[in-house]
Amino acid sequence: MDLSARVLAPRLQQALGQPVVVENKPGAGGNIGADSVAKGEPDGHTLVMGAIATHAINPSLYPKIPYDPIRDFAHVALVVQVPNVLVLNHEVAARTVNELCELCHSLASESAARRLEIPALVEVNLSGEGSKSGILEAELEDFLALYANVVGLMTMPPFTDDAEASRPYFRRLHELAERNGLRELSMGTSQDYRVAADEGATMVRLGSVLYER
Repeated sequence: MDLSARVLAPRLQQALGQPVVVENKPGAGGNIGADSVAKGEPDGHTLVMGAIATHAINPSLYPKIPYDPIRDFAHVALVVQVPNVLVLNHEVAARTVNELCELCHSLASESAARRLEIPALVEVNLSGEGSKSGILEAELEDFLALYANVVGLMTMPPFTDDAEASRPYFRRLHELAERNGLRELSMGTSQDYRVAADEGATMVRLGSVLYER
């Protein structure tokens, strides 16, 4: 959403004949930014780049959100359409979506989990955000008891412009890995990779590339 807004802003500024400022307000899967507009002055000078998360997924995902996605906004225009593509490793037996779902469900049983042979990283949702994937910290030990070939952990802190804000999440993940005898730590992106490296990351994702130490 931030990228789309910054692409749109110069043209919008030209059309309106006045400055257009893009302000990024991340957090809670977009809820914080959307709520700030919902509660802002209704003077027509404040717009929000809404998306499927803020206006469709989050109202169903979170027990309570601080705005009404329909009543609190006047929808102006469709700006961007983004396709989603489902891809798999070519060695995975599934060839259709239904076959993939059946495979995922089969791994839910303890016996199937114990047959898992691919070394894996477990994603831990340390922020507790509903929009984040991964298991909760309290579920980690039970999960590791099922999967014998887990080699490490990964996490994704809340998005922020302050890289240091990610440090507590990286430090906690490192502690969990040491406690459970795991060596690999995948954490950090282009926004906070230096902090992740300080806290012991063995893998860092920059853009679409995953770098290993």
